Amino acid sequence: MNFKKISKSFGATQALWDASIFSNSRAIFALVNANGALKSILIKIICGYCKDYEGEIYIGSQHVYFHSPQVSFRKGIRRLHQITDKVVVP
Repeated sequence: MNFKKISKSFGATQALWDASIFSNSRAIFALVNANGALKSILIKIICGYCKDYEGEIYIGSQHVYFHSPQVSFRKGIRRLHQITDKVVVP
């Protein structure tokens, strides 16, 4: 799964800008950073909870748009609710 230049605004507030992650194989991603580093927003975009974002998400060579949690779930994306947010990628 690859994420290219993912950005998200809430009104005039630019919350996330140009976040990119590249992987050549199946992987489990863990986002680790300080509180307030916008990890949860990226996880919500990947899992289909935030619909209006900029950037591109690819599974293999297929461009995908997760407009709902059901769509990301059907693609094999899983969010594990624990102390920190984690995503299992197909």
